[in-house]
Amino acid sequence: MPSANEGIVTILLRNAEDQRLNNIHCAVSFFRHSDGGKLGRFQRFLENHREDFLMDAFPGFPRRVDVEAKRYRFVSRFFRIEPGERLLLDIPCLRKPTAGWRARFERWNDLGPSYRSLKKALDASPDLHFKVRGSKQTDPIGPFVGDKYDVGDEHINLDKEALRQGKAGMLNLYAKMDAAGVKGVAGKPWVQGIERILRIQRDRVVAVINKKTANLIKTLEEQDGSEDSRYGAERGNLDGHKKNFPERFSVETANMHSIKTREPIGVLQLTVAFAKENGQDCFLLDADIDERGNPLLHFGDFLRHRITGKGTHPYEIYDFLHESIDTPLLGYRLT
Repeated sequence: MPSANEGIVTILLRNAEDQRLNNIHCAVSFFRHSDGGKLGRFQRFLENHREDFLMDAFPGFPRRVDVEAKRYRFVSRFFRIEPGERLLLDIPCLRKPTAGWRARFERWNDLGPSYRSLKKALDASPDLHFKVRGSKQTDPIGPFVGDKYDVGDEHINLDKEALRQGKAGMLNLYAKMDAAGVKGVAGKPWVQGIERILRIQRDRVVAVINKKTANLIKTLEEQDGSEDSRYGAERGNLDGHKKNFPERFSVETANMHSIKTREPIGVLQLTVAFAKENGQDCFLLDADIDERGNPLLHFGDFLRHRITGKGTHPYEIYDFLHESIDTPLLGYRLT
């Protein structure tokens, strides 16, 4: 029982899917907010997803708790506590993407009607390629349907985990493009606009889209949020996006347009090129997801990617999508 000057801080942990974390080791540290002085550090095994900590409540200065659960990222929370109070701190934890997580995919025949646009695009993509981050080489894997979709990591001469991450990246983009609406446009213009997929990798999808969808991206860029505040123009790195299109297409930067969703996490960027293939008009899409929308935080992610050479990790985006979308249409889970 707490003394007259004590309160109880109860730590509850959950993952991005809003599932309680139990049977997990974690480190818990308490600090004074004013000067960072440490008030205590504990190593605990959370057997039943919650743990109580007795804490002096007086003086009532702000405190900080740092929690790092095994295989999850470090997270901090600020709080105050009163004498006799039981304070519940419900703390969401994001995965460390490289801490042994593995994608488990739904089988091709189990992908329901909501995946119709994806399955149609993959069925129309016999020249689908996979690109490993940091490599200029692309490897053919299409048509990526049926049994080949289900056991592609066994039947294709590629690194199995790299291909799983590329497949997860494709499904991340599909989930985000499925969820992102556009004012005044019925249906799901982004996923329904995909005609065939040219390339997948763990942090982007390159595809051919229809003219209507290409014109919609161009219009949203020109409006820059005036008609739909969820989207803003993003023309800062068109040359970089141009490099993502296969060389057989004729692409000019002047004929490219790009937009980004304005949201704190899981930011969708759509870059379209009005291009030529064998002298015929075509419309190319480079779609990717950034971790964060805040410019300073996004710049920090950009520097981290440049230093590590690893880019955005699909398993990190998996958590951001669960945090920002109700029941995202992912087609896989992490175990």
